[in-house]
Amino acid sequence: MENYSGHQGDVYFNRVSDSTCLAIGDCSLDMSTFEKTLEKLGLDEKGGITIIEGEATAHHHRVADPGKVTVYKAANMDRFNTFLVVVKEDTTLEHHHMKEDRPTGEHNPVPLKKGLYIMRSQRQADLEGQIFPVID
Repeated sequence: MENYSGHQGDVYFNRVSDSTCLAIGDCSLDMSTFEKTLEKLGLDEKGGITIIEGEATAHHHRVADPGKVTVYKAANMDRFNTFLVVVKEDTTLEHHHMKEDRPTGEHNPVPLKKGLYIMRSQRQADLEGQIFPVID
């Protein structure tokens, strides 16, 4: 597997597997156990899947074609907004202005190859060593 990681603004991503067995059920992992600990995300108001939402700016990091991904988050939503993203077909992570229904132009689209990704808000530390999410 080719190592593939990067970021789009305040969203960090890392491809941890080039297999999507979690999405199509052809591996030994019991999906019923997996789905008890994570919550599957639904569609956003534009018909895509928003992974990280900019509450103040209405700029969302999202995938426009929901048929190509399945996104899970921790049911209790950890403070770093960690998501498991199963990319079933190559697609693109967009930075989208939801109110104006257009790309923001602030961040380039990021190609996502088929595979299993961990995505989360980037983190930063203050001078005392306290770690907190980056706000974009």
